Amino acid sequence: MIAQLVGALTLVYAGGFRVESLGALGHLDAASVPFTVLVIVTFLNASNMVDGADGLLGSVLLPPLVAIALVANAPLSWGAGMLAAVVSGFLLFNWPARSAARSRLRTFMGNGGVLFIAPFTAAILIQATGQDGPLLPGAAALLTLIPLADMATTCVRRIVHRVSPLSADRGHIHHRLLLAGLSPTQIAMIYLSVSAAATLTGVLLPKAGLDGFWLWTIAAVILTTATMFELWFSTRARVRLRAMTLDGLERPYADESPRRQPRRPSDDDDPLPDPLLKRTGTGG
Repeated sequence: MIAQLVGALTLVYAGGFRVESLGALGHLDAASVPFTVLVIVTFLNASNMVDGADGLLGSVLLPPLVAIALVANAPLSWGAGMLAAVVSGFLLFNWPARSAARSRLRTFMGNGGVLFIAPFTAAILIQATGQDGPLLPGAAALLTLIPLADMATTCVRRIVHRVSPLSADRGHIHHRLLLAGLSPTQIAMIYLSVSAAATLTGVLLPKAGLDGFWLWTIAAVILTTATMFELWFSTRARVRLRAMTLDGLERPYADESPRRQPRRPSDDDDPLPDPLLKRTGTGG
């Protein structure tokens, strides 16, 4: 976290990247620097949470970078285009492999890769949604919709289960899609499609004459809905697991017949964090 704060402060003071206005929501004025640092650090950790399976983070970041490269002027268009090329080249070796030959050529992003690409992407997004940028400030929330949704639901889930928001678990969006039976390739395609749709919404709606307030509204509705659903789901899961635990403690196994023995909770009962579950999540 200290290294992330140092990196964010470097972007702010050495690079001059600052969020000075939220468009329809008003100007930040004196709060510009702390808000920018908060935005950068939040985006770094949100990106790290998304990077839990092959092809996910690259699929999320590629559409916004391509869009900015197409609609911005130089030098921003060149910066976004070069970073989009880097992400594309990485995806060639990070896309979920289906063959042994492809598996031998696979590469992984890891924390080092996230901490390389996320600050550059954050700087490009700040510049693109700034005063002289081609996008409205509200578009940033749509261009980063998947990382924001994953972070919001993750923090709510961990708080409900009374564990640290920084701890790892197996309840991220991609984990649940895997449990639902989707393959890593299908999940990567879903992330790419959702990111592309959100990016097109953020870029094209203002051109259709809609005010920037609508961009914030759309993003807020989606994120609030996802967070409330996660709150409901996590609360039910915690109550269910607690009931299973109490049931097992109140009735000793030795005194029960084999047919009536209460089933002990296992790692397969729920992908959510709990003292009963082994914390083996990726991208936590």
